[in-house]
Amino acid sequence: MSPFCWGSDDMTRPLLDVADPCLFNEGMPADWEQLAHHVIRRRIQLGYPTRQAFLTVTRLKARTLGDIETARKTGYHAATLNALEHDLQWAAGSIAAILDGGEPRIAASTPPAEQAARATDDDLPDDPILRLIGANLPEDRKKALVRQLLDEQQRFAQRRADELLREAYGHHQATPFGGGETPTGTGR
Repeated sequence: MSPFCWGSDDMTRPLLDVADPCLFNEGMPADWEQLAHHVIRRRIQLGYPTRQAFLTVTRLKARTLGDIETARKTGYHAATLNALEHDLQWAAGSIAAILDGGEPRIAASTPPAEQAARATDDDLPDDPILRLIGANLPEDRKKALVRQLLDEQQRFAQRRADELLREAYGHHQATPFGGGETPTGTGR
C-alpha cells in the first residue's frame, strides 16, 4: 500500500505514513509547520482565538485540529483537509499551495468585507501562540513552546470547567440533578 499525498481525488487511499512524508517541490518536504502557522492565523482572523472555540464550528475532531496546529503529523485524508479548507473559508487548493511553499487564498464565496479584512501580522490580536510562532527562536524550540502553551491552556480550561460545574451544582444542593433528586426523579 503506497502512501498518498493530499490532493488526490481518491479519498479511499490510506493516511500518509508519518515516517514517509509527502514531497512537493521536486523532492522537498511539504511544509506542515507553515500550514500550522496559517491555520492558527486564519482561525484567529475568523474570530476564534482558541482551538476550543473553533471546534464549535468545524467538523474536525479536537485531536485532528490539535495535530494540524502543532504540525504533529505530516499527512491526513483528503476529506479532512477539504473540510479544514472549507471551515477556514479558504479556496480549494489552498492547503496544497501552503504545503508547496505558497499562500492560501480566500474562497470566492467569502463576504467581500471579510476578504478586505485579511489581517497582516501587525493586525492580528496579541495571541500568545502567534507571539511564540513569530519569536526569533529555533523552529524546534518554538514548536515545543507552542505545545507546552496549548497543553497548559487545556489544563486550565479543564480546571475552570470543573470549578464552574461545582459552583453551578452548589446552587442546587450539591448534586447535578438539583433538589436532591436522582436521575430518574424519584428522590431516592
